[in-house]
Amino acid sequence: MIYQNKGFSYAIIEDIEDAIDGIVNRMNCYQDWFNISNSTNIENAIKIIENDKPDLIFMDWNIKGGSTYEILDLIGNNADYCPFIIYFTGFQKDQPDIPEKVFNKYHVDIYLIKPIWKKLSNNLENYLELAKRKAKDSLMLNIEDIHRNLHLINPKDIISIAIYDSKKRTKSVRLLDGSVLIIKQTFDKIEELLSSSNIDYKYTNKRYSLVTKDHICRIENEYVVFKNNSPKVEISKDNLKEIKDWLLSSIS
Repeated sequence: MIYQNKGFSYAIIEDIEDAIDGIVNRMNCYQDWFNISNSTNIENAIKIIENDKPDLIFMDWNIKGGSTYEILDLIGNNADYCPFIIYFTGFQKDQPDIPEKVFNKYHVDIYLIKPIWKKLSNNLENYLELAKRKAKDSLMLNIEDIHRNLHLINPKDIISIAIYDSKKRTKSVRLLDGSVLIIKQTFDKIEELLSSSNIDYKYTNKRYSLVTKDHICRIENEYVVFKNNSPKVEISKDNLKEIKDWLLSSIS
């Protein structure tokens, strides 16, 4: 089964644990938001962005390992990921270029100067409404596998889907991180999911397997080759020209 997730995710990138706790305590008042992960350092913050892709990020300018410009660069270089960012700092007097840089180069959504607590308490509800609007086109999904375990995924991370083990209703869903989920679902429902998430896809072999366009590197002989080196997907001779034309249409 595939369920549209009813909540929105947030993460906190801040080097002071008490500050993280303060934000979490305020966010606990909003039941449609869940805390997916937090980090006090650059290394773990990068993992959060790459793996969890929260809808909303509370981000301090200065954390362990350096400034969070590196994190903003990572987000800015990912065209498929556009979180709502509440950015704050206590260093504006020492670094007067911070506001100009985070607005003009990184396009953060909200900028606050520490102490942030009064502003956050007075305006948090409005900030969250704005964050929801921004996230509505890229909602996470809960997918139930054949063992009834739930997996929270971004539908844009789906690379390919195919019939699994000759059982037409059972499908294997291959994701960007290399993992594979085995689910029970019809292709009709899968098509609805992909279309509602604005994901461009094509069947490579009638209604046996499909691939999503954003993750394709090239066509090699009669196989689809993916950017992340996932296993190739075979294209039937009947579908080969259609697949090639489909990929060429995005270039022209």
